[in-house]
Amino acid sequence: MRSSIFVSVLFYILTCLIMGGCAPTSIDTAYISEESDDFIQLRVRSTTTVDRLWTIITKSNVNLVRIETTYAMGDRKWFDTIYSPVSDTPDDLISEIIHVRQDTWRDMVTNNAWSMDEGDQFKAGLEFLKMKEDEIEPPMVFSVLLGGKRADIREASFQLSDDREIPLISELVSEMMNQSAHRQTCATRPVDEKWLPESGNVTTGNSTTSGYRYVTQRLMWDDKSGFASSGNYSTYEHEFMLYNYTGGSYAAGTYLGATSTAWPNCQPNLRSSSHNYPSTAYAYLDTRITMWGTCPSSFDEVEFTHGLVFASQISTGTTYTVTMTVASGTTSTDEFKLQGDVGYCPYSSSTCASSMTWGVFSHGSPSRIQPDTDGIWDTTIPGTRSWTE
Repeated sequence: MRSSIFVSVLFYILTCLIMGGCAPTSIDTAYISEESDDFIQLRVRSTTTVDRLWTIITKSNVNLVRIETTYAMGDRKWFDTIYSPVSDTPDDLISEIIHVRQDTWRDMVTNNAWSMDEGDQFKAGLEFLKMKEDEIEPPMVFSVLLGGKRADIREASFQLSDDREIPLISELVSEMMNQSAHRQTCATRPVDEKWLPESGNVTTGNSTTSGYRYVTQRLMWDDKSGFASSGNYSTYEHEFMLYNYTGGSYAAGTYLGATSTAWPNCQPNLRSSSHNYPSTAYAYLDTRITMWGTCPSSFDEVEFTHGLVFASQISTGTTYTVTMTVASGTTSTDEFKLQGDVGYCPYSSSTCASSMTWGVFSHGSPSRIQPDTDGIWDTTIPGTRSWTE
């Protein structure tokens, strides 16, 4: 069912088309009723269990759209996210989280090339896969995306978090569309060598879960001095793009499923994702929403991008891993390009932390990582492609 917010945006876009085009502007969400549908994303209190979360969302009559849990694997902390969980009870949700975690680690230890500094995680992953479900510690909730009536999701957020200023997704999309509010007077952009990852690899393949495939990114920095702690040049996005042009130099169609989630989230329609960035970096899955606030049904370049709100929080010489599991696409091979982008969040640090996906903006054109020549796409899908800057 379409929300009144969606109708507002649709009316705006149709007006632009009739009038011959409009400059990006904001949607005034202030007049929208608290009974309108919306979304809110938040980090929960550190003591939040699945049972506690379930009790709150049930009483508040809101939907659990996404759930992120955290755990230790070897010498690193990991974060798993399930998109569109299907469970009907808290016990079923716990099992779903554990099963997805098992599937993720089975893919990673079986099919991915690990670096030397990841040995403890690899060994712990092998031991984890030997454990029975009742031997695994119950998952602890780290963050959620909730959907429902505005008043209901606000009430749920107050019970889950101490932060009373968390913006609704409709408010974030409105701000994102208002480009004039985000213009920055920038200092000179730091050279690539001071913010672009130094080395890494990309691995794609069939998941051990039937009907799914994955892409795993590994990346390591040797210099992060170009990242500011906030403001200009404080964010980073690692952009993995699949070729989907019709009539171009390569074949259309994608190895990974290309569909997006519904507006206003408009993110890659993943089954799950996992990463081991520090929590202080605020890692996120990027949206595909356009500067006009729209979510097209198809793209010439299909993006699977993860980002960091506070990129200066990463450590040099440490290998970071991000893996995404998504439904199989329409082709058995594919082409990709990989690029990095340094950017900014124009708000306060607390607002940037809660905005994440919808609060980060680019300072300019991204820098190519692999292949490093514009117009050329890498054909190593499926498989592993290592790269060095």
